[in-house]
Amino acid sequence: MVPGPAFEDAAAMLRDCSHAEVGLHATIHAEWTEVRWGPTAGATAVPSLALEDGTLTRTSSELLERGFQAEEVRIELEAQIAKAIAKGLRPRYLDEHMGFGWLPGVLPILERIASDHGLVFRPRIDPLPEAEAGLPLRERVLNALERAPAGRYLLVLHPAYDSPETRAFWHPGLERGQIARERDEEARLLTDERFRQRLLELGVELGTYAGQREF
Repeated sequence: MVPGPAFEDAAAMLRDCSHAEVGLHATIHAEWTEVRWGPTAGATAVPSLALEDGTLTRTSSELLERGFQAEEVRIELEAQIAKAIAKGLRPRYLDEHMGFGWLPGVLPILERIASDHGLVFRPRIDPLPEAEAGLPLRERVLNALERAPAGRYLLVLHPAYDSPETRAFWHPGLERGQIARERDEEARLLTDERFRQRLLELGVELGTYAGQREF
């Protein structure tokens, strides 16, 4: 997320990490109450995307209601790609923060940007089926994998550790600290050797998002 406050740190970690697949998480919203960010292109370059304080709108519905220029979405996303490359990153895929591609006139822009930059966009791959409700995350994921027919599935996670920094991510409708707790559980899942061993037992082969280009 190039406009996000952790981009510089992320770029510093990733540019020398050749085995990591990096994508552009295209961002035209800033949904949190305390943690805010503005457009990479600058609010004056894309005024229909920015609020009066220079930060991005919180949701696609809000952006639609207030009115926006689709061309400014293109300007902003091109600025995000340019900054990522300038920081030494080489994005291989494109996806959307908060799924804004349904906005009028935006999907063709995303498709064109992906084509122009050789980025994988919306590969044909199914989300992992829903698991039994009420289970801890590890059991939910394994339950879904055990029940799923053979095929290729996408599992989206947002791993981060519970800390004062991540507890600042909240908005009305969420408990303070809820996001930090949920994402801490995701981080611990991905570093759990028992989970990795069970994947091997199930015959699960891990792939990359951009690696789904051909399917």
